[in-house]
Amino acid sequence: MPPLSLPVLDRTSLDNSILSAIGRCPFLGFCNYRINRAPRSVNYPINFGVAYHKFREVLEKLHVEWVLKEGKAIEECSKLLFEASWSVASKGWQDPPLEHRKGYLDLGRLNTSCEEAFTNWLDEKRRGYYKVVATEVAFELPLPSGRLFSGRLDQILDWNGRLWVRDFKTVGRKEDWKEKYNPDHQFTGYVWAAQELSSRKVDGVIIDVVYNIKTKGPEFHPTLANRSSDDIARWLEWVEFESENWYQYCTKDSWPMRTTACGDYGGCFFRECCNLGSWDSIEQWLLEKTIHSVWDPMNPEREEGIPE
Repeated sequence: MPPLSLPVLDRTSLDNSILSAIGRCPFLGFCNYRINRAPRSVNYPINFGVAYHKFREVLEKLHVEWVLKEGKAIEECSKLLFEASWSVASKGWQDPPLEHRKGYLDLGRLNTSCEEAFTNWLDEKRRGYYKVVATEVAFELPLPSGRLFSGRLDQILDWNGRLWVRDFKTVGRKEDWKEKYNPDHQFTGYVWAAQELSSRKVDGVIIDVVYNIKTKGPEFHPTLANRSSDDIARWLEWVEFESENWYQYCTKDSWPMRTTACGDYGGCFFRECCNLGSWDSIEQWLLEKTIHSVWDPMNPEREEGIPE
């Protein structure tokens, strides 16, 4: 291990984020998931996405309780459904500073996004487009090697008698989303997990993209990402390969830096500390600029180290 005194975490299972990080740069994986450091600053787009996901989660669960189990008419309780879901999603919300480049992701924009999503959701329920089979499904499943792979599915749903995973994405960049998510290891892993959990074929992922930028939004862009058995086989090859790499890095306490990844996603957050040279300087930078943060997909409510 690099000569740092920061505590490490011996993980019993790995997820897509960990495996993707070490594929980009093993030292990035070390910082994010071995010593579990995250930026000290607040990530407003992530907070926006978390709140929107919470709205969709509570909305679906209340629909099951009030409409499907108790037999209430959806039209009669629609106002209560929205208000209860919005109350949970907006609890503890703090707007970004007005001068922040993501300052538009405020409570008003979140409310508009949830309101328009609710209108779409009501239409979906009236027309019977989808039957939601499960919501917020945490999984920890054995790979063929016996190693554990974990994650969390937003929804599993039935569409015309066939199973799909549905995932909610809040984004701020206009892209060809069909191309972006085909191929994509995260979604192939979701399909594999849904098949393992259901013992049924899963056709792919329906990505509900919610697009917001300063001058416009929200816009809703449903996108399909089909997956075949060959796609699953190639994903299994990747996930086993990177899992072996992770455990080898842990065993050898060696986490090489790949400088080809420094410019990914507008620049790696840890690039500055990688330029410092000495391990004493790197550790001091980590202590000043980051916090200890651990997220467990099996129990996200117990996330540690959330910046205030």
